[in-house]
Amino acid sequence: MTGLTAGTSYKFYVKARNVIGQSIPSSEVIILAAQIPDAPTSLSNDAAVTNANTIGLTWVAPLFNGGSLVTFYRL
Repeated sequence: MTGLTAGTSYKFYVKARNVIGQSIPSSEVIILAAQIPDAPTSLSNDAAVTNANTIGLTWVAPLFNGGSLVTFYRL
């Protein structure tokens, strides 16, 4: 499916069809379309890593990932 709205729940079911007719619907599945994740928290400097050439940042991943795996962070 395309054209979904982030944060909206959708119900899906399927039916089989052949030249004779159509089956009854399958059981439904409810899916929440992914949305924007919460912000990471506890951003801080890791002094043990930070030096003249390196910055050592640490943070805690968001509690709510938006319903989809967080794949990267932008600094």
